[in-house]
Formats: sequence, C-alpha cells, structure tokens
Amino acid sequence: MQCPAGFFPTSDGKCSLCKDNMFCPQGQSAFKSTARPCPANTVTLRRGAKSINDCFNSPGYSYRKTSDGIRALPCGVNTWTTGLKKQTTCTACPTGFKTDPETVPGSHTNS
Repeated sequence: MQCPAGFFPTSDGKCSLCKDNMFCPQGQSAFKSTARPCPANTVTLRRGAKSINDCFNSPGYSYRKTSDGIRALPCGVNTWTTGLKKQTTCTACPTGFKTDPETVPGSHTNS
C-alpha cells in the first residue's frame, strides 16, 4: 500500500493526514515513511502538507528560499512579521512600538 502526498502510513496499514508542521511527499509505503518536519521556525497552515512549499515562516521570522530548501530568519530589533505568508522582509515597528528582546520573535510592546 502506498499513501498519496499529504498522508503518512499508520501502523494498521491505513493512511492518515500528515501531522502539523510536517510535510509528506507522495510515495510513502507502509514499510517506509518519508514524513519530514518543516525547517526550523516554519509551520504548516493545516494538516496534510504535501511538500516543503507548504511550510511558512512563523511570526517574527522572514522567509527565504535557498538552494537546498527554505529557511526562516529572525526579524531584527524593532522589526516584525505576522508570519504564515512567506514574507521575505520584516516590517519596522510603528511609532511608539518596539520589540522586546525578552520575548519570542514577533512580540511587541507599547513604549
């Protein structure tokens, strides 16, 4: 039995939707799962991702295509992204707002 893209084989021989933040290329069999995690600081929007192209930047990170896949780079001081949109640049914080180095990327505080 071979599972289609977006699915992975289960121990009972069935196919199940690929899990969150993973992608499952076509051609998975009950004997070998090729489910792969999205790269660091990237996420899927829903279960059932079929390829690395279904991985998006997390909030506070920019999205970069590279010769060997994708990368998510943290936004710099006082810049941000909402994430989940393959944003390639970070946006400067509006006047009166700044990023907080004590919190996770993407967070902001009113100064």
